[in-house]
Amino acid sequence: MKQHPHIPIALLTLVVSLSSTSNVGAQSMLEPSDVANLPLVSAPALSPDGRHVAYVQKVPRSSEEDKGPDYSMLWVVSSDGGQPVAFTSRRGTATRPRWSPDGTHLAFLDRRPYDDEDAKTQVFVIPLGGGEARRVSDAEENVVEAEWTADGEAILFTSRDPKSKERKDAEKKGVDWEVADHNYRHIGLYRVGVDGGEAERVGPTDVSLRQIAVSAAGGTVAALAADTPKVDDSYMFQRLVSIDLGSGELETVWDMPGKASGLRFSHDGEWLACRAGIAARDPQSGSIFVIPAAGGYARNLTPDYEGTVEWLDFDAEGRIVFVATHGTATHLRRIDPAGGDIETLADSGPVYTSARLSGAGDRVVVAASTPAHPTEIMVRATTQAEWTRLTHSYSELEAFALGQQKVIEWEARDGLRIEGILVYPLDYQQGRAYPLVVGVHGGPESAVRNGWHTGHQYLSQLLAHRGALFLMPNYRGSSGRGVGYLLANHGDPAGAEFQDVLDGIEHLIALGLVDRDRVGIMGGSYGGYFSAWAATKHSDRFRVAVVNYGVTNLFSDWADGDIPWEHRLVHWGWFPVDRPLIAMDRSPVSWVRGSTTPTLIMHGKTDPRVPPSQSLELYRGLRLNESLPVEMVLFPREGHGYRESAHRLEAGRRALAWLVQYLELETPTRDNPTAR
Repeated sequence: MKQHPHIPIALLTLVVSLSSTSNVGAQSMLEPSDVANLPLVSAPALSPDGRHVAYVQKVPRSSEEDKGPDYSMLWVVSSDGGQPVAFTSRRGTATRPRWSPDGTHLAFLDRRPYDDEDAKTQVFVIPLGGGEARRVSDAEENVVEAEWTADGEAILFTSRDPKSKERKDAEKKGVDWEVADHNYRHIGLYRVGVDGGEAERVGPTDVSLRQIAVSAAGGTVAALAADTPKVDDSYMFQRLVSIDLGSGELETVWDMPGKASGLRFSHDGEWLACRAGIAARDPQSGSIFVIPAAGGYARNLTPDYEGTVEWLDFDAEGRIVFVATHGTATHLRRIDPAGGDIETLADSGPVYTSARLSGAGDRVVVAASTPAHPTEIMVRATTQAEWTRLTHSYSELEAFALGQQKVIEWEARDGLRIEGILVYPLDYQQGRAYPLVVGVHGGPESAVRNGWHTGHQYLSQLLAHRGALFLMPNYRGSSGRGVGYLLANHGDPAGAEFQDVLDGIEHLIALGLVDRDRVGIMGGSYGGYFSAWAATKHSDRFRVAVVNYGVTNLFSDWADGDIPWEHRLVHWGWFPVDRPLIAMDRSPVSWVRGSTTPTLIMHGKTDPRVPPSQSLELYRGLRLNESLPVEMVLFPREGHGYRESAHRLEAGRRALAWLVQYLELETPTRDNPTAR
């Protein structure tokens, strides 16, 4: 490895939060098999009276079972604590629990019978008091989302238009070619009685609807509508609409300028609130807007807010309760839709990105993590400080000691303050320089929060057990610091945003924490782009790289992926064909010649977001360098990320093996993750 001149930056280490090691006496070596396929709890829903919490637990398949994604189960637990009760089978696919308005029943989505590969996801209803779940929908295509009507007598759901009989007959005869951007099958709105029966199509048939919200006053549904079902249009070219359930008439409420999400009605049905971007170039739907439900001016309640709103809802008094990312922390806050000061309900504790309120808004439930454990279901009174943990899903982790996790900050070369999370080796000794692995988040508009980060993607505690530091930077363009910070990397891919990472490494070197000659990097998606950029353009700075489904060629990614307009409007500010020189200059494949960085490349074979050809281009380019260790692994049936438990485990094992070998880390004592 070459030595590099020191970049003078201020030594501003500020410890914002610290997780002390737990179970210090434990000696077991943490392995990929211990963390890659942990059960995951998510999607908590609080009953209207606040007494019960429904949630989903994903259950990974065992190595003896057939291939496929995780199973998922529906559970219910008292919000006062106690033993959770399973409401569906372990081998199910239950998702999206929704309480009936009176709290006596739960609706959820599931695909049954489980052994039928042709079965579609449908709406099921089960009573809280027990009994069998009943299927209430019979959609020809998968149900996407479902919500109760205000009177509890029906359920509204969305599903893609089925193929016509004529089209099915033609396809049987080989007349099955596809013409680009033609013959769309839209995502439509349907209503079905709670006792089942034939579903009724509601509203127009020439738009695709997402993220429905039902007015508690009855009679109206709000949704985000786009002219096509394409992912890019659902991101960048949608509008807020209302649909009259009686007439089916659609009316545009707001032509929003960019991204939007999280629609909610006030309890009196007079107001709509949503999260939205302030402009087309805004990477996040991270500001709160309120609009009269009957139509009118959309007003931004958080124009100067130095955070990113992740979730919102109205309480019974008409105030908006919201969750926001602030740096690496989560804040729970409240604001009156008429405007005024923002009230802080919680600004410390576990991290989470969404919540659910009771009917009165006096209780809130979340799926939250801490540096000591993955997500668990937690509940609290809205105005009280203490969280009550309702689930304990990860007792197997209690046998392992954990490295310290700190929030740190440094100054970029242009003076901008950057935050990150640093995980220390298990037996850290002050004054010693350690190997470092940088774990880069994707998006780029995502963010790393101060919670649990160990799995097949982030190997933080696995590396802590092997004597390495793990840094997760929130480079410019990340969420949690307001719109200005989100836009700070606009039009400059792998420019100042990547320099923020280099400056963070130099900061740790200057503090004496890091061995300059033993630095590695890993990441997925945009984090994979950073890792590929490190392995090529900045090969002299990085000893090893792990690239998961990363962008490597801006030209072909724009042409082959499913979000070309988001790239143009949000990320780059230009089309590669309009700025070919800068597009190729910022593509890792342009810098493969002369790379000396051993690189592991992994990708899902059916990825529509970043096509696997991106990895193939990098692989073949790096292979031009004789004797350079390069390996590419493709995972069948996987899209943008790894759903199957065997694939997650293998991805974690291979990544760890690569880092252990080329950073010369401590040898593990169990399994054998170095076997390839």
